[in-house]
Amino acid sequence: MNLNRDLNKHQKKSEATRQSIIRSAYEICLEKGFTHITVSDITKRANVTRSLFYHYFPNKESMAQNLSDAVSDYIFEQVKDWDMQREKNNISSALDNIISLARKLSNENSAFSDKMVQSGNGQLYVNFYDHLVTRITDYLCENTIKDFFKTHTCPINHLRTTVLIMVNGVISTLRTHPEIENSELKKVAEQILHIDESAYSLQ
Repeated sequence: MNLNRDLNKHQKKSEATRQSIIRSAYEICLEKGFTHITVSDITKRANVTRSLFYHYFPNKESMAQNLSDAVSDYIFEQVKDWDMQREKNNISSALDNIISLARKLSNENSAFSDKMVQSGNGQLYVNFYDHLVTRITDYLCENTIKDFFKTHTCPINHLRTTVLIMVNGVISTLRTHPEIENSELKKVAEQILHIDESAYSLQ
């Protein structure tokens, strides 16, 4: 008997079950909103018993917080992946790709869909949104934008507040006005960050 191997196997199975419950809850949220979800809905979708659900989560609200954290982590990791994969100093391409990613994350089947913001779930959504936007803003300021200003001047006062407003604005705009073209959003981002032809000439 290999105790360590058996424990690892049990832990992996336990985490897989927990993730399955969270993923099932997320799928149902996208279909009809958190307000109308029941524990029975989740257990049926995840193919687990009610007692197993309560083994991982004391109530639906606790599961919702875990769901919020998991979605926030997923989105944040995609932003980090974008940053890691971007071509250094290719500002134009970086803006194109991050705006495309923002649009993907803001469509009707994402965590920002209207069904996820239905009444009865307002505070949870506000907490999720504020936490995520703050994480993305801090990451951009400490990594992407800091890297950019190693080779470019920074004419922006109150940089973090500026980036916070920009991140909020892009996400909100894509949610409420998806018809706006990526190229227009890119121009606005360039204006906010004071990126002009001279910056592109240094690429």
